[in-house]
Amino acid sequence: MRKKKKGNRFLTLFFLLIIASAAFFCYRYHSEYLAVERELTAVYEKGIQKVYASLTGSADLIRKALVSSDPVYISKQLNKAYGMIDDIYQVVTDFEITTGSRPFFSDFLYGLKSDLQGFSPGNTVPSNELVQRLIFYTESIENAAGHIRVFLDIPASEKAKRKEFYSLFERLSDYFHNRNVELATALETEEKEEGRNGYWEQYYKNVIEDIENNPADNEFADIAKAFLGAVAVGRELEFEGYSGENGENVVFAIDDGGRAYRVHINVFDKSVRAYYAHNTNQKPSADGKLSVERGEKIARDFLNEHGFADTVKLSHSARNGTVLFSFLESKDGVMIYPGRIELEVSLKEGRVISFYRYPRLKEDLGLSDTASEFSFPQNVEIDEIHLDLAPAISLSVARERINPQNKIMSVGDLVLLHGGKLCWRFKVENNGRYYWVFINAENGQEEAIWDIPNGN
Repeated sequence: MRKKKKGNRFLTLFFLLIIASAAFFCYRYHSEYLAVERELTAVYEKGIQKVYASLTGSADLIRKALVSSDPVYISKQLNKAYGMIDDIYQVVTDFEITTGSRPFFSDFLYGLKSDLQGFSPGNTVPSNELVQRLIFYTESIENAAGHIRVFLDIPASEKAKRKEFYSLFERLSDYFHNRNVELATALETEEKEEGRNGYWEQYYKNVIEDIENNPADNEFADIAKAFLGAVAVGRELEFEGYSGENGENVVFAIDDGGRAYRVHINVFDKSVRAYYAHNTNQKPSADGKLSVERGEKIARDFLNEHGFADTVKLSHSARNGTVLFSFLESKDGVMIYPGRIELEVSLKEGRVISFYRYPRLKEDLGLSDTASEFSFPQNVEIDEIHLDLAPAISLSVARERINPQNKIMSVGDLVLLHGGKLCWRFKVENNGRYYWVFINAENGQEEAIWDIPNGN
């Protein structure tokens, strides 16, 4: 029995020794682990502090650059910002590898670096496109710095700090993924716009070069000759120059010694935008031989000859022996306000002496521009308008919406206003003054009221 007790003591001591050894090794391992953990946490914290300082510092430098107009100062600030971003780019990349997070943060910084590095220093200011991107970058890195600040404010003794570090980079990864998508979309739009502008800029240069090399023998000269008709027969047509806000029209002229003819043709959609025929030997006279009614017929005949058959007179005003008429084209019985046409008729000479056609773009008709990236805003011809021009409310219902204090002078016409708004139009009189009242044909609301000068 004693031998058995001795054996039991031996086993007990043996197991106690094993337990003590295990406890010792666990304690040592845990101590080493905590030391490594503290060391890693310190490394992470030091690195993230550097990232935070560079993000906030570069954002401040970029903002200072964007409010300056001095190219040298701008270049200096942006170069400093580049240095700061370049200094933390590898740090962020290493942190992404350590935490296993997706590399969207470093991708974003790389894009910022590229824009800062690609800026021409010292002799210019950033383009509008670059300014907008820099603002986007700055707002983004400032928001990221806000996330990092929250992490830095966690007490160093807190055990969850390393875990929070991993969580921080997951959040930053998600944030910059969304910002990268937004930036890519913006850049794609910018590139398309640049491509479109570049295409039309080259097209414009090619057209002008062709006209200047062959002023009397080119596509636009042929358009001018066709518009002038008999006036151009046997006379020399000259290229005179450009007109329009951005020089978008080319001007051809014929001078026959007593009268100067000018035709303005849009380079991009090849439509005649203006025509003038002035008597260079006579001064304007207030004594017109013809009546206004006769002048209107001359204007209508001119429109018919030049392809504007379905028109409605909007107004007229007499001055110095001439009458200025405004006409609207119509489509399916609806008068189209965008694209108004103005003609001036000399009552003494019995001819049209000026013609001006306002552009009618898709946006004027309430349509979105879905053309290709190489399209240019072009005039929409009347036969190209494909809209539902059927009113939702009847003429009688629209008439009831007119203020009873107004005296209705016209039955009511269907018109299309700018923005593609279909309306019933009424001419009314109130206290001796005349107005156009427009009732929306879709919802019955009063859309607009326009004064009619002189009641015409």
